[in-house]
Amino acid sequence: MVSMLKDILSKDIIANHLINKIILSKTQIDTILIEISKKKELNLDERLLLRDNGKVSKGSFLRTYKQAKNNIEKTIYTIIFLQYISVLDDNNILNLIKISNILNEISNSNSNSQNINEVFNQLSLVISNIIKIKI
Repeated sequence: MVSMLKDILSKDIIANHLINKIILSKTQIDTILIEISKKKELNLDERLLLRDNGKVSKGSFLRTYKQAKNNIEKTIYTIIFLQYISVLDDNNILNLIKISNILNEISNSNSNSQNINEVFNQLSLVISNIIKIKI
C-alpha cells in the first residue's frame, strides 16, 4: 500500500514548505488524508495499514482523526473570529486566498523554484502584515 503524506511530501516542494508552518501534526494530516481519500473504499482495519508510520491501533487512529478534525475546526473558527474582531480584514483574507490559488497553479505547472520562493516570500509578507498588531 502507498503511504499518504510521505508520498505527497516526496513529490511536492510546496507541501514540504507549508507542512512545517501549520498547527496540525504530520500524523494528523496523514490520518485526515487517509479518511478523505479512502473511507468509502476501505474498512477501518484496512485504513489503519495506510498510516505512514505503519499500522496503529483503532483507538489511536480514531483519536488522531478526532484531534485533527478538532484542530481544523478551531483553525477555521479562529480565522472567522479574527476577522470578526477586525484583526483580519477582507483584504488579508483575499490575499491569502489569492496566494493559495497561485500555489495551486504553480503546483500544477512546471514552475521553477524561483517562482515558488517568490510566492513564499509574498506569503510571508502578508502573514507578517497580518500579525503586526499595533498597540
